[in-house]
Amino acid sequence: MMVQVDSGALRQLRGLTGESGADLLGELIDVFGATTRDTTAALLGSIARGDAAESKRLAHTLAGAATTVGAIDIAGLARRIEALARDEGLRDAAPLAGRIAELLDPTLDRLRAERAAILAEP
Repeated sequence: MMVQVDSGALRQLRGLTGESGADLLGELIDVFGATTRDTTAALLGSIARGDAAESKRLAHTLAGAATTVGAIDIAGLARRIEALARDEGLRDAAPLAGRIAELLDPTLDRLRAERAAILAEP
């Protein structure tokens, strides 16, 4: 499954290092994966309950995190859910949230591959 990532967003984060000099980009990608998994599960629950306000909040959170790490497809889906929750209701939101769940692992694989390529650059 081909997913789109913004390698430019990752390049902007390239210089992040912790106090020990550890590469924080890899850690950021791992945290993004864990939190996106949890947030997507919570989003699916809020959609099932018909809670538009909570769905909008969770989708906004997902969109921001995905944009930060360059997960283009996930960010776009989250923004669509946010708009649905704000404007039209949640009727069409569940399949979009399900798609986020499906895209997460391939997106993480692609982000990690991009990270490796960026770190190998001079």
